[in-house]
Order: sequence, then structure tokens, then C-alpha cells
Amino acid sequence: MKKILVLKIAVIIFTFGLFGCGVIKTQQKESAQTSIGKKKELSAEQQTKSLQHYINGSEKESKGDISGAIIEYLDALRLDDNHAIYFALAKNYEALSKFDLAKEMLQNAIKKDSTKTEYYSLLAKVYIQLSENNSAIIQLQNIIRIDPDNVDAMYTIAKITEQSKPLVAIDMYKRIIEKTGSVWEVYMELGKLYISQKKFEEAAEIYEKMLSIDTKNKSLKQTIVDMYIRAEKYDKAITHLKKLIILYPDEVDAQAALVDVYLKQNKWDEAVPYLQKIIESDSVSIEYRFRAAFVYFTKAQEDISIMPITKKYLTTLSIKEPKDWRAIFYLGIIYASEKNDSLAMQMFEKVTTLATWNSDAWSYLGSIYFDRKEYEPMVNILNKAITYVPKDFRLHYLLGIAYSQLKKNNLAINSYEKARELNPKDLNILSALGLEYDNLKQFTKSDSAYEQVLMLNPGNITVLNNYAYSLSERGKYLQKALSMSKQSLQKDSTNSSFLDTIGWIYFKLGDYDLAEFYIQKSISNGETNAVVFEHLGDVYAKKKELEKAKMWWSKALELDKANILLKEKISRGGL
Repeated sequence: MKKILVLKIAVIIFTFGLFGCGVIKTQQKESAQTSIGKKKELSAEQQTKSLQHYINGSEKESKGDISGAIIEYLDALRLDDNHAIYFALAKNYEALSKFDLAKEMLQNAIKKDSTKTEYYSLLAKVYIQLSENNSAIIQLQNIIRIDPDNVDAMYTIAKITEQSKPLVAIDMYKRIIEKTGSVWEVYMELGKLYISQKKFEEAAEIYEKMLSIDTKNKSLKQTIVDMYIRAEKYDKAITHLKKLIILYPDEVDAQAALVDVYLKQNKWDEAVPYLQKIIESDSVSIEYRFRAAFVYFTKAQEDISIMPITKKYLTTLSIKEPKDWRAIFYLGIIYASEKNDSLAMQMFEKVTTLATWNSDAWSYLGSIYFDRKEYEPMVNILNKAITYVPKDFRLHYLLGIAYSQLKKNNLAINSYEKARELNPKDLNILSALGLEYDNLKQFTKSDSAYEQVLMLNPGNITVLNNYAYSLSERGKYLQKALSMSKQSLQKDSTNSSFLDTIGWIYFKLGDYDLAEFYIQKSISNGETNAVVFEHLGDVYAKKKELEKAKMWWSKALELDKANILLKEKISRGGL
């Protein structure tokens, strides 16, 4: 593996040799204009004194006497305003963390000699210590201008721009690679940057180059696959996955990943052989087998032809792992979709025993009881569920529905209010509350619930209809009720309940012809509700067509035999 010249992979710290004899020899080769003493301006005595202070400072510096070195260098500087002395002072001020003084010395040194890369390097380091990264970058760029091959400067720019200017950092790392060739550490940094910028294909290509350095690195191979998948370069991912499967035939990770890629491409037939191998192998961990079975379950929701094999696999897993709820739960969903209530309930009851926390299983059980109109068992199972999962709003909502069907309105409201406390913006809960409060003639609360729904969803046609009907029953705000009813009908013009509502509003407004038209239309569309029949009877009574009125009242009484008010209408032959 190649190294980067003097590149440091941790935090970059520039180190420079201390000025000593070597520096003095170099200075002796400089022209009179750039030596420590400007011979045209300094006397021989001044040059000698300045040089001696400089040497003294260098000796003290080498012994760790930084303060003493600074005093000697300052004495030298008073005699000779020289860039090398400024630089020596800057190094020592930097060592004492006196960064502002170090910066001042370096700026003076650069003014006198702008060709020394070590001056810019130390100034960049000082700026970094002062958290002035933009200024540091300028100094590092000056180094690269003077020395285009200086990878240390490039690397430092890359490190300090990774967070703030990642594209600059990427460019620097690419330039380093151009200068030095394949360097693992630089590739690693570049790959991380590409990922941070969601340039996953570029990251994969970088990791491919790393793989050419370390051809047996399994983790790297898996990372390359992940990058190609995230870049949606599925064909390249498949190529690498197949290689992994050949190299590691007994490991299932690559096979499972290959299945996922084929599914992303909607290539079910290509995925099936690998799925079957996973799910049918006893040597494969149960977790992978469950995942494969769930893939079949998901696919079966759209392709009923694979439902038999799905049930077979889930049944096998449920037998093999009788204490794991997952296969049993998905079998329950399948049986419920097939209207096999008995088996579905059996499955969900097992799940609620194995995983009492599984609110989905409790919800499915409650829903099956609802579909079977078995409201008392529904209440019992949901009350039991709530003892295990008290904070699932769905369970309280379903319990409210069960109580509502049993005409236990106050209990229904209690359950709905608990559900609202857990999920205050759920439209179904608010709608149900509005209806229950309406049934109890607590109109302030029902109106509040309806208004809250319409605030969240102004186009909710069910609530628009229910609210409009409630207002019509009370004979209040009939124009508002009419407007809401029309909105419902605009979105569902054949809905029998909506047609009856607007008919009844017209009845309350005294427009009996329109009332008759809409209520008749409601019945023609299949409405066989006692209330609707009674409404039509009331319309005919107002129109003085009493025989028709009695006929529809009688039809209503057949459906609601306990309705005393209806019996009275019929007996007196009018409203």
C-alpha cells in the first residue's frame, strides 16, 4: 500500500525543524537582501549581535525554554527586522497558545518573504486553532500555488471542509489521489463524503478501487452492494451479490439481499428460487425464514395464485416455532380475508396469548366480532385487550363502536373520549363522538365534535351529512344545513342517506315538493330505513295526501314496531 509522502491521517499537525545551524547555513547562501542582516543597512556589530541572539534563542528553544527563546528572538528582531526571526517568534508563540501574536508574526514574515511554504503552513495551523477555517484555507491554497504537489496542504483543506464545504473536500481528495495513486485512507474519506452527499454510485466506485487493494475484504464487498442498491443500480448490485453467493454459499445474507433487489425490480420469478432455498432450509436461521415467508405473504395480497404456497410455508413455520406469534398472525389475516372467521379467530386468539402486547391481533379479533354482529363478546374481548394495551386508541374506538351498537351511549362516549385523549385529531373518533352526543341530545358537544372534524377536513361528506341532519332535526340553522347537505351530494349524488337528509331539510323549510322528490329518490336508491319511510309519510301528510301518508307510516311501523309516536300518527290520521 502506498503512503502519502508526509501525509498525516489523523488531525493534521504541521511540524517544522527548529532553526539552528542548518538554517544559518541556508541563510548564508541567501542574497544580501534576504539574509538575517541587511548588510547595506546593518553594521557588522549589529549583525553579530542579532545573529548571537538568534542562536541563543534557538538553543533555548531546543531545551524547551520557550519564554527564554522568545526574549532572545525579540532582542534579535530589534536589531534586524528579518522574516526568519518573525517565523521563529511565531513558532514559539504558537507553542504557548498565543495564537494572535503568532498570527501577527507570521503575517510580518510573509510580507518580507512570500515564497516560504512553511510560513503559510504555520499560519494555516494558527487560523485553525482560532476557528478561522476560511482564512486557513486561503493560506493552504497559497502553499499549493507555490508547491502544486503539496498533498499535506490538500489533505488539510479536505479535512477542514468536510462538514462545511463537502464538494471542496471531495475535489481535494481526488487531487491527492491523482498525485499519490491508490491510498486506502484517502479512498475511505472520499467514500464517506460521497455517501454524505447521497452520491451512492460514486461511493460504490471508490469502494471498488479499495477492493482492488484488498481483494478479500468481505465487508467491503457487502458495502459495495449496499451502495449500488441505494443508487438503484440494481444490475451492478446483482453482479456483486452473485459473486458473494459463490464465495459464501452457506451464508444467507447475500441470498436475502438478492431477493430484495429482484423484488425492487419486480422480478418475482427470479426471486423465487432464492426464496424457496431460504424458507425450505432447516439450516437457515428462523429469522430469515420468517422474512421469506412474509415476502410470500405480501406478494399473495396482489397475486392470489400464490396464496396456497404462502399458507403452506406459514403453517410449517407456525408448527416449527409454536411460541413465535408471527406466522400465526399472518395466517389469521389470510383466514380473515377468506371469511373463515373461525380459523381467523383461532389464530388471533393464539397471538394474543403469545404476545399480549400485540394490539393488531386484538383489533382484528374485535373487528371479526363486529362483522358477526356479536357485540357482547366484542365488548368482552376489547375490555380484556385494554388491560394489556391501554394506550392504543384503536382498541378504545372499537370498544366505543361495540357499546354504540348495544345502545349503551354513555359507555360508548367514555370509550370514544379515551380514544380522543390518545389521538385527538382522528376524524373517525371525532365523527363517532359527534353522533353519540347527538343521540343523547347533547348538541353543544356534538356540534363541537362535528366542527372540529370539518376544521381538519372540510370536505368530510359523512360529517357534513350527519351535522346537516342534526341541525334539520332541531330546526336550527337550516340554510347552513342545506349548504352542507348539498356539499355531500355533490360528491356522492346517489347516496340514499344523503338524499333523505336534504329531503328532510326541504321539509323543515316548507318546500314539500322538493322534500318528496329527494326522499322518494332515497327510497328508489335502496333505502329501507323506518325513519326514511316515516319522513315520506310526514311529507304526504303536509301535502294533505293522507292515504299515502298512512301507507308510508305503516311501512315504517313494520320496521320499527316499538315506535309509539308513529303509532299515534297512524291512529289520529295526521301529524
